[in-house]
Amino acid sequence: MCLHLINSWQPLNSIHLVIEARRPKHNGDNELIQSAKPFVRASVIINNYNYGRFLRRSIDSVLNQTNTSFELIVVDDGSLDNSREIISSYGNSIIPVLKKNGGHASAFNAGFQHATGDIIFFLDSDDAMVPQTIERVLDKWKPGVVMVHYFMQVVDGQGNKLGVFPAKHPGLASGDVVEDLLKTGSFPTTLTSGLAFSRTALKKVMPIDEATFRQAADGYLVRAVAMQGPVQAIDECLACWTRHGSNDSRITADYEGLLKGIRRQMRYMANELGAVPQLARQFGFDPEECVENQAAEYLLYRLFSLSLDPAGHPLTEDTVSALWKLFCIASLKKTGSLSSKLQKIALASLVRVSPSPVSEPLIRFHLVAESRPVYLRKLNQLKKYIQKRLRGAP
Repeated sequence: MCLHLINSWQPLNSIHLVIEARRPKHNGDNELIQSAKPFVRASVIINNYNYGRFLRRSIDSVLNQTNTSFELIVVDDGSLDNSREIISSYGNSIIPVLKKNGGHASAFNAGFQHATGDIIFFLDSDDAMVPQTIERVLDKWKPGVVMVHYFMQVVDGQGNKLGVFPAKHPGLASGDVVEDLLKTGSFPTTLTSGLAFSRTALKKVMPIDEATFRQAADGYLVRAVAMQGPVQAIDECLACWTRHGSNDSRITADYEGLLKGIRRQMRYMANELGAVPQLARQFGFDPEECVENQAAEYLLYRLFSLSLDPAGHPLTEDTVSALWKLFCIASLKKTGSLSSKLQKIALASLVRVSPSPVSEPLIRFHLVAESRPVYLRKLNQLKKYIQKRLRGAP
């Protein structure tokens, strides 16, 4: 590991306080990472805001990697808890970046500004790497690839295993996904802690718009980078995604929490989809018109929102019938198994014809796993176990 000598700890009130570190000089960027040779270096950027209770686990998971050719940058985005004391305790082992609160994109930008690695990993501070994450990604990185993504073990706040994200079917995309991006605005991928990027690809799309992507900056990056070349999936769980009561992606079972979570996700998806036409033009593609009306997940969330609370639905031109029709078309075009598509179309059809008091439990059942009867969750776990064994997985 390259040891970084940190200058003395500084006051915490500057807008963008960076504690500089000595690091090897970067000898220029390859156009793309051509092979995962032993000298390829990685940068890991942990972004943190008020997650002191998880932060030490996250930092330790990086420092305990089997591959030591990396630098670890920890960005604290204006935390008010004990996060900065925890960061201080690591001394020369990490590169701290301390700043006022600016959101997800702001933390990404600040960390990348000080990264020198050829491959860049982003890690949310409530998540963790497995010991072989960097080693496996560097070993498996194929020539010309701009982004690698991998599965994550879902755990609760106490570390108990809850499942795997994303679902194995449709899984994660591999290869050129530009056609999917142009048509639907997305492709099968994952969240921040399951992503690694080519430095050169990131340089073409950073910094991220901090006002638009105060949250969900990872949704912008996967689209921006995938416009530049092939992506690669690793069929392994190489990170732990922690699901706890404070996740920004949380949707709770009560009516207010359900509706608030749905509309929050709608805003994030609208921002991500809105970036696609601009990115397409930047990289020489012709963007599709109205990509937001071809994105199945976004359409489904709009249908949920309109069904639960027509008066407060933010898109006044939406109608239940039009959303249902658009969703059915988009869903059938989407990558995935036919049975899964038909199940969601059946759900959308029930929501379409049901009054709010009836559609609410249907929507809750679909979005909030904890709201489902215990016996159904046990049956689902058994189903996943049998499928895993049939595939020959341990």
